[in-house]
Amino acid sequence: MNSRSDSPLIPTNKSSLRPQLVALALLATLLNCRIGQAADWPAWRGPHGNGITSEPSGWNGQTWIAEEPTWTAQTAQGESSPIIVGEQVFVFGWADGNDVISALNAASGETRWRQSYPSPGRGRHAVGDLNLYIEGPISTPTYDAESKLLFTLGVDGALNCWDTAHGGAKVWAFNLYDQFKAPQRPNTGGGGVRDYGYTTAPFVYKDLLLVEVGAPNTGTLMAFDKGTGGKPLGTPTWISEHQDHAGHTGSPVLWPLEGIPAVAVMTINELLVARMDTGRTVATYPYNSRMGANVTSPSIWQTYAVLSNHFCPSNDLVQFANGQIERVADAPHTEVGIPVFHDGRVYRSSGRLECSLLKDNRLEPQWEGALLGSEGTVILTGDDKLIAYGRKRLYLYTTQGELLAELRGMPGGWPHPALANGRLVIKDAKGELRCYRTTAGEES
Repeated sequence: MNSRSDSPLIPTNKSSLRPQLVALALLATLLNCRIGQAADWPAWRGPHGNGITSEPSGWNGQTWIAEEPTWTAQTAQGESSPIIVGEQVFVFGWADGNDVISALNAASGETRWRQSYPSPGRGRHAVGDLNLYIEGPISTPTYDAESKLLFTLGVDGALNCWDTAHGGAKVWAFNLYDQFKAPQRPNTGGGGVRDYGYTTAPFVYKDLLLVEVGAPNTGTLMAFDKGTGGKPLGTPTWISEHQDHAGHTGSPVLWPLEGIPAVAVMTINELLVARMDTGRTVATYPYNSRMGANVTSPSIWQTYAVLSNHFCPSNDLVQFANGQIERVADAPHTEVGIPVFHDGRVYRSSGRLECSLLKDNRLEPQWEGALLGSEGTVILTGDDKLIAYGRKRLYLYTTQGELLAELRGMPGGWPHPALANGRLVIKDAKGELRCYRTTAGEES
């Protein structure tokens, strides 16, 4: 478990704090169910899906990581991010008309096993911004420590389950488009049609695999048996009450509220909070993209969420209270990168690195750092450091805004870095993988 404390600095609503304490206890339980080992980086945005990890940065007070990587590897192309589990790095890409899932040795970069299946490089309804992202998978693989199963979702809807304990053997597979007939996303904001295919990583909850299917008249979210895919194959355990087209975000985000096991996800039209055990709607909040693409996942802290992305005219700090979500203040504008929200502070991750403090239901600017570009991303480490990545540069900051180190000449693109077990792994859209050994993880 992450050793950090999320004790409230600011009262979050007028009611008793007891529901928050229950929610935080539930959060700990749910995180254990999802991640297994806190040292790993088993899914999109790390062990908790929020860019926060107990893993130290590797800063020793004077130096950080070496400028040259420990190893490099060429893998298949795509915008999907790498994950790290124990001594393995999993990457998902596309090459020669196939989606490719690979397991690499984390110490050397050598391929341990590789599986593939035929797939187009774009989703079948792909339209809009095709010059801004490369062909191949966009969603990040998800690893389940309990079963040692790995789940991948391709842009054209191929949902696969792989057995990492047996060389990546395929356990089950089916196609979401074929099964549920999701249409092309509509032009909801007057800015044209955009459909990037399936971009949202699967999410494990106990024995269920949650997937944002986005099939109107069927269900926005669906849950499948993680070990079998459903009986018969592709049959959902539950379908969400909510029905809307899927957004284009990285993953559902854990948001337990008043003891409810829930996730938040951006559809094309709104923020949806749904129960993970039943699919019942907890709350919704209208958040319509003017260009038909909600691309940034919500950033969650206690009862608050930050909603902001490049395509939306509004940047909202919202709060869940009394069974509903209400806007309480402006939030920092982000492009595509997901801000880190922790201990009452928001670390904006795209555009310029910035820190804001939540005080009296307002986010007050505290300090600003480097320009990260629209693809920028941030990791908050266990030793209270910020690893910021963007514009082909890698930075290390203190949480007070002091720049400690900068490395140039990094790969660029949308994939998020992964930090675990003494290693920082960075991937670009063309599939180049670099691994840096952190000082804290160096072998004696």
